[in-house]
Amino acid sequence: MIGDEVRSQISEVRRAIELIDVEGPQGATSSEGVRDLGQAVDNLRQSIWAVLTDAQVGDLNEYIGKVRVARATQRCGDVLVELAAAAIAPNASGLDALKGTLRQLVGALQTDVDE
Repeated sequence: MIGDEVRSQISEVRRAIELIDVEGPQGATSSEGVRDLGQAVDNLRQSIWAVLTDAQVGDLNEYIGKVRVARATQRCGDVLVELAAAAIAPNASGLDALKGTLRQLVGALQTDVDE
């Protein structure tokens, strides 16, 4: 069954990421790349799980939407932390586009709440 094969491959990737974390420099936190890869694998796992269990999940689009909102919330939190730590400069490339997207998102959320 393709679902079992996909689950097995995802488990292999997760084990590889965990091994990288364990064998990394002692006392050091995971590198941003390893952390991003781990989050990507988690998101992939959740999405594949939703597809494979569509009959049990009910509304697949709602589930995928929840995963995307959780991912976006986490990424925004990461940017906040990095701005506070000066890991991202306040004038970094792309921040203007991010601000514009966030303004649009806030506007869309306020519209949904008002309706």
